[in-house]
Amino acid sequence: MRKYVVLFVMVALILVFTSLSLTGSLFVVQRLAGIHDPQGTVELKRAGSSDWRPIADIKTVKAGDTVRTGGGSSVELSWVDGTRMALAENTELVVRKFTFNTAKQVSTSLFSLRLGRIWIRLVDTLRAGSKFEVATPTATAGVRGTLFSVAVGLEGRTEISVYEGEVAVRTGERTITVPAGQKLASGREQESRVVRLSEQELDEWAAHEDIVAPFLQITGVTFSPGAGARQATVDVESEPGAQVKVGDATVDLDERGQGRAVVTVPPDAQSLRIVARDRRGVESVREVSLETGEVSTPAHQEKPSPAAQ
Repeated sequence: MRKYVVLFVMVALILVFTSLSLTGSLFVVQRLAGIHDPQGTVELKRAGSSDWRPIADIKTVKAGDTVRTGGGSSVELSWVDGTRMALAENTELVVRKFTFNTAKQVSTSLFSLRLGRIWIRLVDTLRAGSKFEVATPTATAGVRGTLFSVAVGLEGRTEISVYEGEVAVRTGERTITVPAGQKLASGREQESRVVRLSEQELDEWAAHEDIVAPFLQITGVTFSPGAGARQATVDVESEPGAQVKVGDATVDLDERGQGRAVVTVPPDAQSLRIVARDRRGVESVREVSLETGEVSTPAHQEKPSPAAQ
């Protein structure tokens, strides 16, 4: 009898453990990244595979995938929570994990940068219990809502540049906090140190508009016929929390960051202006030609410096 009781308890415990595991997994969502503006040679390798495929043949990037760019090449990855990552040339990045627990409202985002440089934009400050880390051969960068970049050289030397917010960097047994407007250099045999970003580096950040400014994409434009005032229907996509306007009309974005505006265009107008403004007050601007329907980006606008954050 005693053996049956012990066996019953063991089976019950296994069932409870299995039930809890399954229940927990029901709340964990695996997030996929969209692929934007691939330039040059950009390839992807799925988890468990040894084959590299052109990223132009692939719609999304998921956990376990490795993305690499060739010389003079680049690509941008974007997630539904607004996180964006731009890969520079000669870069190899592994997406180790990108999940969201809907019950606890926490996210876990883990990456490994083997070589090259990535620029990262996090829209929201991470909730307690969330984690966003980029590991390199010599350091691990952990953040809580910021704009920063991570670069890895051929000999494993790591450089972490912070434009906004701050990044906690683990190198060996040390943790070093890097604030806005500064960078940390970490090598296998060199002492890690934090220094100010140079004017040239700040200019490079300001020119990297695809990360500093909010995401804004015009996905469709149609005009009603007529010689006088016409109606324009504009479909847009932006990041969570952004305020988007098409002319004077405010666009209501859905949970995917997509929206549509129908506006009246004066007969003498030559273009239509679309603006996305993030919580920091930084804007992305696009203009649509009323003649051709082509979308353009106006001349570079002044962006806030790290010291102003």
